[in-house]
Amino acid sequence: EEGSELGRVPLDDITALLLTGPQVTLSKTLLAELAERRAIVVTCGRNCHPISFTLPFGVHFESAGVLKDQIDASAPLRKRLWQHLVRAKIENQVAVLGWHAPGHSKLTELSTLARRVKSGDPENMEAQAARHYWPALMGTDFRRERFASDANAFLNYGYTVLRAATARAVCAAGLHPALGLHHGSRINAFALIDDLMEPFRPLVDSIARNLRDEHGTEAVDL
Repeated sequence: EEGSELGRVPLDDITALLLTGPQVTLSKTLLAELAERRAIVVTCGRNCHPISFTLPFGVHFESAGVLKDQIDASAPLRKRLWQHLVRAKIENQVAVLGWHAPGHSKLTELSTLARRVKSGDPENMEAQAARHYWPALMGTDFRRERFASDANAFLNYGYTVLRAATARAVCAAGLHPALGLHHGSRINAFALIDDLMEPFRPLVDSIARNLRDEHGTEAVDL
């Protein structure tokens, strides 16, 4: 600030670097050092939603072989894996809701939905659980919206951090982020990341609930 150094952070401690300010500048040396440490650099647009990632490809010794295995994965295998992810997500939603609202009437219903998840989740238990989960956790007036400025801002920021950390793990394992299990849009280059982060979203939800309860949302500028 005005020529003086405000502080330093060891690069080995960085999992993801989120760029939210419009005047941020980086050196090529820093980008290379972060890539060698498998750190992800995320450029954020409006409301801290990620619009680009830099991914450290080539950090896994068998990335070509892993990519071939991903491509060859059968549809039944992908459906079974998605089943496990959805079930884990709903179970974690139960855990979070139980922490913030012990004895809530929706806990039993959510637990039942988790057990009913089938291969590929053809009955969309994930969406059914969300309809019960969000009002129970955040209040009956809450609506999950991408660009809303209420507690959604906490959620969006937290999901950005989670998505970056998941991207780091995916690349470190030699997996290609575009080859998803369930998410498969032709314009989504991070489909596998969006799949694998699902069970961890409730952790962000819990933090967002705490932040809202402790600080509100009106005075927080994300």
